[in-house]
Amino acid sequence: MNTDNCNLQSDTLPPLFICRPNIRALAVEETGSLFAADYMSRHDLGSSGGIQGALKKLTRLDIIEKAPSGEWKVVDPILKLWLIRQAG
Repeated sequence: MNTDNCNLQSDTLPPLFICRPNIRALAVEETGSLFAADYMSRHDLGSSGGIQGALKKLTRLDIIEKAPSGEWKVVDPILKLWLIRQAG
């Protein structure tokens, strides 16, 4: 699944749905190594450029954050549960 469209500066599409693969991956498995090849492959995240764009956008919107431990995570626990259920 390609996440490069997260780099769009569009406000017409909700970022949750544009960047959904990235958010879902973090809901299922929080990590400090988003750009690790095995993590990207395991969650079908596409290019590192797409991930970087998604991080920037989702962090700016307070949907995800980097914890003091260094791991990226979904901020809202209800959203996290919903994403986990959607992941199947």
